[in-house]
Amino acid sequence: MSKRSGGSQASSAASPARVLALKATAMVRERDSFAKQTLAKLLQDARLPKEEKDFAWLLVTGVVSSQGTLDQVIDASLRSPSDIKPDVRDALRISTYELIFLDKPAYAVVDQGVELVRSVAPRAANLANAVLHKIARSAGDFPWGDPDADAGALARQHAHPEWLVRQVIQDRGVDFVRSFLEAGAATAPLFVSGNPFAGTRDWAFDAARFDQDAFDARFLEQSRALDPRIEAYGVSGCYRSMQADAFLSKASAGDGLVASHRAVVADAASQLVARLATPVAGEDFLEIGAGRGSKTILLQTSCLRAHGGLARITSIDNLPFKTQVLRKRMDAAGVPQVQVLTADATQCEFEQRYVGCLIDAPCSGTGTLRRHPEQRWRLDPSEIAGMAELGYALLENCSRAIRPGGFLVYATCSVMKAENEDVVERFLASPTGASFRIESLEAELPAQFAGQATSQGFLQAMPSPQGHDGH
Repeated sequence: MSKRSGGSQASSAASPARVLALKATAMVRERDSFAKQTLAKLLQDARLPKEEKDFAWLLVTGVVSSQGTLDQVIDASLRSPSDIKPDVRDALRISTYELIFLDKPAYAVVDQGVELVRSVAPRAANLANAVLHKIARSAGDFPWGDPDADAGALARQHAHPEWLVRQVIQDRGVDFVRSFLEAGAATAPLFVSGNPFAGTRDWAFDAARFDQDAFDARFLEQSRALDPRIEAYGVSGCYRSMQADAFLSKASAGDGLVASHRAVVADAASQLVARLATPVAGEDFLEIGAGRGSKTILLQTSCLRAHGGLARITSIDNLPFKTQVLRKRMDAAGVPQVQVLTADATQCEFEQRYVGCLIDAPCSGTGTLRRHPEQRWRLDPSEIAGMAELGYALLENCSRAIRPGGFLVYATCSVMKAENEDVVERFLASPTGASFRIESLEAELPAQFAGQATSQGFLQAMPSPQGHDGH
């Protein structure tokens, strides 16, 4: 009888990092949870050397981000893939990842993999031995094709779903997809923006240098690790943290710049979206899909920076728990003149007219996959059409709330044409959209985003390994 891998104990022959990785990946599968949060909780209680913890982190994030490709490799080495038990597959994925993507010595990986399988299903140990030896023999030929000529081989090489790679090639071209795939394999950079409404000093409005005097001793170390050279993105007050792990650890511990609301974590392209949607001081502005309010803070900050005053922002989300968090966050962050409402923005009737609106539309998240390693394999291609339909409904209804001469900014964190240009073009062709026209963004884009405007004048930010996400 096999044990559930979430609670199993491997034999002493299996390394502690692999045992922990097996437990974490099984929990992610069984609970449909997020890998990083799951492993972080397990690591808190694990008495392991740092190198073992680091290896466990590498294994877990690597396995969940390449899961579909690993299953393809495993299934090709089995007579009857459907007969393999989930807990056995959990263990085989770890060893397959090491063989295919880490290029570990085959003899050691096979030995460890057999022990991991034995820990959850002793009778499957011989099967594991045969399967892993077969994978080890074929690992040198991976990705079994020419990535320059075969989209399937390119997808396997970068551990992405083949349907996704083919669609991005069709939508954006080969150069874009290569940057997209390389970004997906990289650790996501950490960008922050300043919140001038928290604390006693305005620290983010000095574009030339970081104002160290704005902090007391608690924040000096973190502030010195922020690189102001990211100002090359042309987004004032946008900084990249050069010590991302330490920065986020402090935030998780309730300490530092984020916990004190002096800094807002937001990707550089996300910050650019807020800048392009800058509200007009003294006017009413509508924000749709406000979530936890990061862009709300960015919008009011951008208004203050551009106009020296504040807008009256109405922020709407359809989920009550999010609007509850949003209200508390605006209070804690000291952001003024924000009204928070819970409503379905595809259906509600607006009682007033606004000079501007940002629709931060729900989407597939294909531009931010590197921040969520398991998401690429959870995404169903059929969801793209549903997201596009929702985006169109938001545009169609919210456009009615814009007064003559006003503006709409429609944004997603997707790279899919169906969720972006196609939605806007469908809206413009509708009776409601007939009174709107596209205002090209190309002239407003900072140097780092130059050349990323589409032929229609839209911005499609290209994800890059050391840079911004795809918005």
